[in-house]
Amino acid sequence: EVCFILPQLLGLLLDCVKKSDQLIVSMSVGALVQLIEVGGFQFTDPDWTTLLESISDVLYTTQPLELLNDLDSDKR
Repeated sequence: EVCFILPQLLGLLLDCVKKSDQLIVSMSVGALVQLIEVGGFQFTDPDWTTLLESISDVLYTTQPLELLNDLDSDKR
């Protein structure tokens, strides 16, 4: 059971996803997928919320600036 260390584990994996080294990024995403596939059935609703919020944050922070600028201009 890893639920008690889930926030720290997600933090570590998702920090690696933000790196510029594609090998590190690929390994981190693979580990995240493995965690979800193997242990996901043990996650509680709050665990899933933590996981999805963390993934959402990483997707936003790793999004190319050009896309962020396009989103801002679309809101105007």
